Amino acid sequence: MLGKFMQVEPIYRAGGRGSLGSEIKAAGRDFFDSIQQLRLSSALAGLDIKAKYRGSVLGPWWITITMAALISGLTLLNTQLFNVSVRDYLPWVAVGFLTWGFVSSCLIEGSDTFIAATGMLRQAAIPMMVFVWRVLMRNLIYFAHNFVAIAAAAILLGFWKTVNVPFTLIGLALILANVSWAILLLGIISARFRDIPQIVTSMVQFVLFMTPVFWLPGNISRHRYILDFNPFYYLLDALRSPMIGAPLDHRTLPVLASAALIGWLTAFAVFTATRRRIVHFL
Repeated sequence: MLGKFMQVEPIYRAGGRGSLGSEIKAAGRDFFDSIQQLRLSSALAGLDIKAKYRGSVLGPWWITITMAALISGLTLLNTQLFNVSVRDYLPWVAVGFLTWGFVSSCLIEGSDTFIAATGMLRQAAIPMMVFVWRVLMRNLIYFAHNFVAIAAAAILLGFWKTVNVPFTLIGLALILANVSWAILLLGIISARFRDIPQIVTSMVQFVLFMTPVFWLPGNISRHRYILDFNPFYYLLDALRSPMIGAPLDHRTLPVLASAALIGWLTAFAVFTATRRRIVHFL
């Protein structure tokens, strides 16, 4: 099924390292070749989901059902704890969980980017970045499924009328730009150091409680640094605020744009330096 996608020049199988210029060109060629093979990444992502839910009646819709149940429970509890209305709180926690689920899954699964592709990398000359887009697309599919629950809540509560579509799209683009370089960087580091996936999973669980996913930033009167220096706060704000009609934090777009630029430069530099060795790490 995937054979027709795999007719790719062996761009990273050469033995010795070349000059810096040639290594940068080879890494860049890998990147652009992977863009041309997004259909392969999409096919691999689809196969991953089918394999995971083979034999299941509802398939990935179970994730949507679970998220909807969790959001409902948190709304019933926290509207009493925080003394806020359901109309105000439900959109906040729903979009927050949608965004958090996407970002956290990309980071956790990104740690296994190349480890999970060991067999294919050893047997076929496929651009390595194909597997970065594979993880990203797989989670975008889950994101789209979960968005159904958000759309239902938006129609039910009427907050779809206040959605700022342009800023929602800008926010989503910045989130994608940032999680994609994180997937690449974590995938490389994890291929070399196999404890990284467990560390990432533990850190994500910790950061969940330090990020306003289900609690409100207004509840913090002191220790504002919990938000100011928390990159996940800006990732959530980029999508949540325009979707629920709230004003964006004025720092969100500059912070995420700068993080995307610095992150991609760093990830690409690491990829250039390690590209020929990743297969040997595996």
